[in-house]
Amino acid sequence: VHLHCHSVFSFFAGTCTVEELVLRAKSLGMKALALTDTDRMSGLIRFYLECKKQGIKPILGVELTEPANPHENIVLLAKNSNGYSDICEIISQRHIHEETFSFKDIFAKLWPDLFFLTSFPSLFTLLSQSPNRKNLYGELINNSKLTRERSWRIKKLAQQNNIPLVVSNDSYFLNHKDWATHKILKAIGLLSTISRLKPFEYADREASLKNEKDMQLLFPSFTQAVNNTKHIANTCNVQLSLNNWILPKISVPDGYTPQSYLKELASLGLKDKYGNSSNYDKAKKIQKMELKVISKLGYSSYFLMVRQIR
Repeated sequence: VHLHCHSVFSFFAGTCTVEELVLRAKSLGMKALALTDTDRMSGLIRFYLECKKQGIKPILGVELTEPANPHENIVLLAKNSNGYSDICEIISQRHIHEETFSFKDIFAKLWPDLFFLTSFPSLFTLLSQSPNRKNLYGELINNSKLTRERSWRIKKLAQQNNIPLVVSNDSYFLNHKDWATHKILKAIGLLSTISRLKPFEYADREASLKNEKDMQLLFPSFTQAVNNTKHIANTCNVQLSLNNWILPKISVPDGYTPQSYLKELASLGLKDKYGNSSNYDKAKKIQKMELKVISKLGYSSYFLMVRQIR
């Protein structure tokens, strides 16, 4: 089961669409697949729906980086719907608080509904010393000299800390022929040229979506790590409720509901603007009707939230 895959939503890196990725996985006989685009979840709903359509189990995730160090990453995989919400929260913090976002701070908190994979020794050490240790896996990648060197270090750290391993190929494309496109995209994203790219700035030509036999050949001595991919896939069961409105809830003072608090604020505003006006009675009647509609539709919290923003 591939647990670390990129689509075109990994901007300036991924070369395949979500639909192409899922169809390729289906053609290879895979029963489950993860989408882990870099620092964004833009393709996850399309991925979820396409997997359901093609009879493949969707594993929803993200490849997370720190703004200060974008060349190292942690893969987050949602165990369930709560885990999906957790990824939404973490990604939002990553983009809203870009200047202060750090792995040390974000993972000081326990995220029990997420799996964590990383192939970077420093991040592995960080997570192994965090409350999220029990959901951590060392990620072994064998598609280049750089990934092999990191993997041997990860293997050693995992053995020392009694933490399980998992294998991946960190795929950015479906076939070798797409490697050139990947390198062009990376050069564009880095405002560079292909000849100036450093080895750690782009994926090796072997970073494609490989079949099960090829993955087993890459890891002949890591049967348990290969099996761990299946364990993670079996554990991840996200069921999304789509095509329904999800309206925000907001905190209100004690003794109030969102409806009663909005009514009081509206009443105060009405008196302030129309209290000495001959149109007060007419405005009050209109406001009563509007508040009734807002309450019926469940929008009271939304109006209070907009008031806070303004």
